[in-house]
Amino acid sequence: MELIVLDRNSGSLSGPLRDLAARENKISGSMFFRTMEGFISQLRTFSNCSRVAVVLTADLFLLQDLCRCGDLFQNLQVVLVLADHDQETLSAGHRLHPRFLTFADGDVDNLMRVLERILGQGS
Repeated sequence: MELIVLDRNSGSLSGPLRDLAARENKISGSMFFRTMEGFISQLRTFSNCSRVAVVLTADLFLLQDLCRCGDLFQNLQVVLVLADHDQETLSAGHRLHPRFLTFADGDVDNLMRVLERILGQGS
């Protein structure tokens, strides 16, 4: 399984995700991107592994851009961490059909537990 992370802010969530990627033996590779261009480019690259895409602190504008590339998210397990609780942001996030959705001010431990479960179900 591959873990592909977009963190434009290099926030506090990147560290725990890097730790998870380092210790989780089910992850065949992990890639962390600070730009949407690099993230999207990686999603366009063929992979025969199942993939988990994590988008950290996604705001409305980023989600709208990602929705324009919606076909890239069809065969992925998407985890979104939204930047705010605004109804428009939440609605845009749901358009990507995430496996899990939470907020930047939420519990980091809960996010890590969910990711561990997703990785545990992967092959």
